[in-house]
Amino acid sequence: MLKVKAVIFDMDGLMFDTEQITCRAFMEKGEEYGLPLDKEKFVQILGLNSTSIISQYQELYGDRVDGEKLYREIGGRKQEILEKEGLPVKKGLFELLDAIEKAGIKKAVASGSDQEVIDRFVTDAGLKERFDMMISSKAVKRGKPYPDVFLEICRQLEVAPSDTLVLED
Repeated sequence: MLKVKAVIFDMDGLMFDTEQITCRAFMEKGEEYGLPLDKEKFVQILGLNSTSIISQYQELYGDRVDGEKLYREIGGRKQEILEKEGLPVKKGLFELLDAIEKAGIKKAVASGSDQEVIDRFVTDAGLKERFDMMISSKAVKRGKPYPDVFLEICRQLEVAPSDTLVLED
């Protein structure tokens, strides 16, 4: 019988309903720049780390845009929306964490977001003390969708990957 010893949570889209807000910021900045930033293109970058997203912008739009600047501006607009409207915590998250804690299972966050964003969101939601660790996929060689960030968490928590459940949207 398999015994789960650790649960790794994705953040955006799973713990917090931030993907819709990011998409909104993405579309607004696309309109501002006159770029065809649509939901189909947004879905292509979901879950990627910032380096990969910036590369995608450059690949898609070439000299028409500074990928790093666009990435920062979309992030800034997303932050403005979150400050105005609040961080939307997904329904059932607190109850799920309660059940995992009751079972004595370790918990971690693995996200393609920058580490400071992970720290801010988890702290703002009052969840920082509920996780054993939080790590950005920027901290490993290959970001999502590669498993490197999950394997690094398993290594640091000293839990075998086969004893780990990854929750990803």
